[in-house]
Amino acid sequence: QAIAFSEAFHSAWFVFYYPLVLLFSLVTPPRTSLGFGSAIAVVYALISLSVGKGVDFQGFEWVILIARVAVLFVVGLFGSYTSRRERVARAAAEESEQRYRELYEFTPDLHMRLDATGLVLDGNLTRWKARGYAQDDVVGKHHLEFYDPEYVQKAREFFDAGPHLTGIRTTELVMRNTNGAAVDVEVLALSVYDEANRFRGQRVIIRDITERKRLERERESV
Repeated sequence: QAIAFSEAFHSAWFVFYYPLVLLFSLVTPPRTSLGFGSAIAVVYALISLSVGKGVDFQGFEWVILIARVAVLFVVGLFGSYTSRRERVARAAAEESEQRYRELYEFTPDLHMRLDATGLVLDGNLTRWKARGYAQDDVVGKHHLEFYDPEYVQKAREFFDAGPHLTGIRTTELVMRNTNGAAVDVEVLALSVYDEANRFRGQRVIIRDITERKRLERERESV
């Protein structure tokens, strides 16, 4: 009976131990998870000796016990190493995403991501706010609302060509700030397609060229 109980204990322990150690190693620092794995390995050895009372451990049985304890320790060590690598990778990815977001938000140009119908999905709202637009004034709106009425038709023709073209396209338009001021802009658009080559929208960069256009008009008037 002692032998049967011991074998049942070993089997149950190995079924539950590995997932437990790996799960624990994912949510704790490396030293903690390694210590946890080592402590459990020691507990395993002590319980094995306890349930093995009445069993005459010979040399071969001791080798098996030591091997099992070693396996448990290695699992804890591997879980600790793996979790540390995953945490470092996650931290690096989060840092890279944060840097990209900061560059995206504070670039001097306006950015928009449009869906297939021309509605604004998102943009670098920090720059939009600098021009007087709140988030609700941008996200969910049709992008043609931002252009001067005299340029809406030109903008519509430019963007309507998006589903049929690839590569970056450019044109010059005039926008209106929330205070009504006209702003000369250069618009760059890139069509976006999914894996099935279906048109999904456009990425848009709007660059303020007011100063450049002013200088051009001055040269032309001379």
